[in-house]
Amino acid sequence: MKQPITLIILALFATTPASADPPPTRIVGSEQQASRDNEKLNILQSEINEQQQLAAQLQQQRAIDLTNDNKEELAKTEARLEEVTGNITQIQQEIKLAQGQPVTVRLNSKQGAEPTKTAQKEAEPPNAQTGQWWDLYNKKKN
Repeated sequence: MKQPITLIILALFATTPASADPPPTRIVGSEQQASRDNEKLNILQSEINEQQQLAAQLQQQRAIDLTNDNKEELAKTEARLEEVTGNITQIQQEIKLAQGQPVTVRLNSKQGAEPTKTAQKEAEPPNAQTGQWWDLYNKKKN
């Protein structure tokens, strides 16, 4: 059983031509590159507009959830709003890069905003005990 399968595999390798040639390089003219850059900026601008509209809707939903004292939905809305706000920041950075402007990358996803108490409770694991910074699995040695 092993021999016929091995022979079939070897036959496939023998009949498949090996090609190590790199794909041909293509030079794009400056006009075509400028057109591509403009298209990229238009796409990014439409994406940021879409995310900003979504953020406005989520803020309205957040107000409704607060009014109705719906804690579960409020937590979901706040998490989604945080995600959308992060998307907006990233798209803004992409636009700056596409325009050749310097970009400062923030390592903090909160962007300086204070989370609400509901979001803080969800973000914090219950009774989390952390070990030393090098102890990835929080295994304490006795």
